[in-house]
Amino acid sequence: MNERKINLIKQIFGRMAHASLSLCFVLSLAFMSGERLLAQGITGTIAGNVTDATGATITEATVTITQTDTNTVRKVTTSDTGSFTVTQLPPGHYTVQVDHAGFQTFRQVGITLVIDQTIQLSPVLPNGEVTQTVEVTGAGNTIQTQDSSIGTVVESQAIQNTPLNGRLGLMGLISLAPGIQGVGAQDQLATRGITFAAGTGSRSSYGGLTSTLDGVTNQEVTLQRAEPEVPSLDAISQFKVLSNGAPAEFGQPAALIVVSASGTNQFHGGALEYNRSKGMGAKAYFSGANPRPPYQRKPLGANPDSSRL
Repeated sequence: MNERKINLIKQIFGRMAHASLSLCFVLSLAFMSGERLLAQGITGTIAGNVTDATGATITEATVTITQTDTNTVRKVTTSDTGSFTVTQLPPGHYTVQVDHAGFQTFRQVGITLVIDQTIQLSPVLPNGEVTQTVEVTGAGNTIQTQDSSIGTVVESQAIQNTPLNGRLGLMGLISLAPGIQGVGAQDQLATRGITFAAGTGSRSSYGGLTSTLDGVTNQEVTLQRAEPEVPSLDAISQFKVLSNGAPAEFGQPAALIVVSASGTNQFHGGALEYNRSKGMGAKAYFSGANPRPPYQRKPLGANPDSSRL
């Protein structure tokens, strides 16, 4: 074997080793920053400032945030200014508890966190024993001040209870968001991407609208169109339509953000029947003596291990 062939073999193995090292480096970053990879607008944040009855800040208080659907617990301590921030929380229902020696326990229930939302709490701990509890019911301050985006969240109750023609996907539900036009027919699937007009923008034939599913881009790359193909409606927790001013992480001025439902700590399922009868329909105004169209639909379905939230 001459020297030229030997050098060529060395170059090939050198490139293979370099590629393997690069792959290992990327995988290492993925494992080390797993929570950060969840960003992309699909999680929420609970933050607050802990004070006593006089308004003085309480430092080193223990803040316990529990997702009641799954019993997942996150714990942090308040800073020198009495503040706390817990990020990367999946959408769902939460309870927040604050404890500190010499003060009564603060507990806030009934907190519902949706996609890309920051909830600001103001726990007040009166003097007393830790065994005493002050319980508050409510969601806290949910005014969005982090960016200038305009959007609407459609939660699981609306997804499950809205009557749709065929219940094939999100096409009929996207229209629930204000400022959305030209979504398309409910009983069809947009196999080449969706092109509705959002906010003040025109119809997004090419670009202008992006789509993510659980934080991963879900887009027709060649046409630059958002893909509507998502799991069945029973498997969707909620979705958000950003009609204008979407953050730079989405790369487009409008975005469709879909989050699938996670499991809960209880086994459950569901069955459905949606009835659309001719007898309940109305004729168009200019139909005249023409009879009502024989439009009958009764879709049935079941999900023995539904993961609804």
